[in-house]
Amino acid sequence: MTEQTIFTPIEAINEFYRLKDKYETSYYEKYVKPIIRSNKSKREKRVEYSKLPKHECINCKRNVGTIFRINVNKEKFLRVFKAKCGDIYEPCPLNIEINFSSREPMDEHIKEGLTNIESIKLKIIKEKNNSLFFNQNVVNEFNELTEELKAQTENTGYIIETNILRNNNPEKAVLLRQTIDEFGKGFILPFKQMVKEFDETNNELILNQAVNFYINEMIPKLKEIQQLKYDVSMVEYNETKNIYNLIQLPNSLESNEYYFKEDDKVVNFVRGVKKEKKKTRKDNGELNPKNKTRKIKPIADLVLEDEEEELTKPDLEKEKLESKYGEEPSKKPIFDEAGNVSWNNEEYDNLWKVIPNKLKELLIQDHDWLEDYINNCVKLRKERKECRLFLPKQAQFPPIESVNKDNKRVFDFGSEIVNKLFNRLSPSYQDTLLTVYSVKDGVKNYDSLKNTLADILTKEIGIQRTYF
Repeated sequence: MTEQTIFTPIEAINEFYRLKDKYETSYYEKYVKPIIRSNKSKREKRVEYSKLPKHECINCKRNVGTIFRINVNKEKFLRVFKAKCGDIYEPCPLNIEINFSSREPMDEHIKEGLTNIESIKLKIIKEKNNSLFFNQNVVNEFNELTEELKAQTENTGYIIETNILRNNNPEKAVLLRQTIDEFGKGFILPFKQMVKEFDETNNELILNQAVNFYINEMIPKLKEIQQLKYDVSMVEYNETKNIYNLIQLPNSLESNEYYFKEDDKVVNFVRGVKKEKKKTRKDNGELNPKNKTRKIKPIADLVLEDEEEELTKPDLEKEKLESKYGEEPSKKPIFDEAGNVSWNNEEYDNLWKVIPNKLKELLIQDHDWLEDYINNCVKLRKERKECRLFLPKQAQFPPIESVNKDNKRVFDFGSEIVNKLFNRLSPSYQDTLLTVYSVKDGVKNYDSLKNTLADILTKEIGIQRTYF
């Protein structure tokens, strides 16, 4: 009978390593250790070791072994923990698969981000000097450096903010002070009063009342204060000195790690055995006289692998498809009659929930643009990059210029959204923007203009951060 156990990612990983340790230790203690400790020669030990039976599967207890595997996927910043039965022909239901986001110290990210910001600032100063003193055209380089500085500043600021909220949260400090004050006034003073009354009257009822108050009221409040004050609170035993040490730390190692919590997921955690089929009798009431037997198929050798950087077979197939077709197929949004959007995909739906409403209203105006932006944003989130807004793909550069009925210039970019954005700008600003391009081999490149218009559009809808 199979069993799907519900664990948190941390609990699942702890259980994974517990099973792995039990699997390795039990075999070593039962078979390997007696051989090592025997007084036989090395040759005799090797012979005995070669005759040892296979490991037992940690789940079905057959001598087929268990495959424990930890794969590192650098592209997705994931470690994937897997455990399966070692019988590749008729495996038992054991199926453990856990996705765990890679952890990195926030201090290193912040230090690296601040260093990059200073480096970009220095490059901007150099480009300004080149423009002032050497009359060099540095518009494109300056725009690229400005965008890079903006992205790096937002990313570093987000990590610093996360670090403050997690390890030095002002609201948590205020709550701790309030709880301590409440404990002093509402718990310690009444308890002292009860003890004082007992000393004066020697009434056991008052003493019982004080003890019950301490157990039922004061201890839970003390635990609440302890949890607010310390992330780590444990007792460690020193065997050498025979001393118990209390260790209390305001912040744990995990609280100083930078990772994507939404990537932590228990994909499968199935244990148990298959339900055996009951024997059936023939119509005459006799058992089938022919006891069918099958040949024992060769059993695969035990595979115990530590952390690898190789891709699994599904990842290899995916990699081949990506190299053949360029990228994974995009997910299509589903629009209902009320104008709501969904994807029937948890990752896409969760992303759509956190996107600001103003950006949603803008994207919904162009369904193809919405599809492109969300698909691109899903990929960028996995790479820990910001989902910067870009123009609809049908936008054409340079635009077609004409004059309307009011004798005003209008520009047609082939996209209604870009047309509205550009045509409401002042004529002088329009002329300036139309000169923002580079020329290579006689071909004009309008990437800088596209990025500038996308930034203007982002500011107009009031989006300050594009890390979702």
